[in-house]
Amino acid sequence: MGELLKDVDDLVKRLERVDGALSQKVAKAMQHAAASAYSSTKSGIEAVMDEQKEKLEEAGKYGAALIGNQLNSKSALIATTADHAKRGRMRFVAVIFGVALAASVLGGFIGTRMALL
Repeated sequence: MGELLKDVDDLVKRLERVDGALSQKVAKAMQHAAASAYSSTKSGIEAVMDEQKEKLEEAGKYGAALIGNQLNSKSALIATTADHAKRGRMRFVAVIFGVALAASVLGGFIGTRMALL
């Protein structure tokens, strides 16, 4: 009976050693798995962020180019319109000057005719 108890005690001690070593191995394996999962997730997220950053930069460049083109075309239109308006004002001044000159000549002519009567 004593021998049997001793054998059982030896078995329990061996089981405890195996259990302690196994729990350490399981803990190390879990830490390694968690670190690996974290690192792969982190690299995946960084890759997605870099990809999205490039897409956003391209979209921003495209938008800026569109805005620049619109501003250039509008400024060219405004410059052309301003040039036409300036020419129109000059023509208007020339016509008004001609009308005024003709009116003064006609008025002088009529005035001298009336003075002679």
